[in-house]
Amino acid sequence: MATEKSPQQQLFDAVFVKCRELTSNTFDYLPCDGTQYPFVFVGEQFNDDRPFKGIMGGQLTQQVHIYGLKSKRRTASDLADDICSALRSIHKTTHFYFTNTALSTRVLLDTTTQTPLIHTVISAEYNFI
Repeated sequence: MATEKSPQQQLFDAVFVKCRELTSNTFDYLPCDGTQYPFVFVGEQFNDDRPFKGIMGGQLTQQVHIYGLKSKRRTASDLADDICSALRSIHKTTHFYFTNTALSTRVLLDTTTQTPLIHTVISAEYNFI
């Protein structure tokens, strides 16, 4: 049984903390109806381990979703910009070093609720050792 957190969990935790510092409306699940906008959902993660000379390393992609009111697009956009800056600043966790190698943002219209929303998806790629 592992006694320390995996690099995947350490990165997730670091991303979650960075987002939580920017807004208390940060979740590791999609919250129920009635949650105040904007909110952040730290979501999917993709992992590609690449051991190198006996050292665990690889690449991780962490997705962060921001849901905001279409009528207040600027608020959601500013939050997305702040989160992107925060994600670029993640370099080290307890046992791993991370390098942000790419960051992409998609802004989508979301019509799954009665209220028109802006859904921003940030994909942050990291190499780790």
